[in-house]
Amino acid sequence: MNERKYFVVSLKHLYPWKYGERLCLWGYKRTKDNEERCFGGYNGDFKTSELYSISEFTAKYNENNYFNIPKEPVAINPVEFRKLKRKFDAVFVSKEKVEDYYKMCGF
Repeated sequence: MNERKYFVVSLKHLYPWKYGERLCLWGYKRTKDNEERCFGGYNGDFKTSELYSISEFTAKYNENNYFNIPKEPVAINPVEFRKLKRKFDAVFVSKEKVEDYYKMCGF
């Protein structure tokens, strides 16, 4: 939970979306480990979007219920995303799953 190995996918800003299209990822830039995380903007490029640890993201947003996000990562699944969108603004997806998805889509 403390490793920076998750992308945050904005479900709120993702739709309309179809499997095979780019995701709406949090963070317009990727910071170094010793820099303050980028919590602003969105990005469709997994190579430059911010990576987060679950603990640092939830410390920033979930403590005050400012931002509704589950604490467990999910898979990239359109049906599941639609269900989760009813309850959550965003979800964590592992770096490996996002990279595999983008490679499969040819991005």
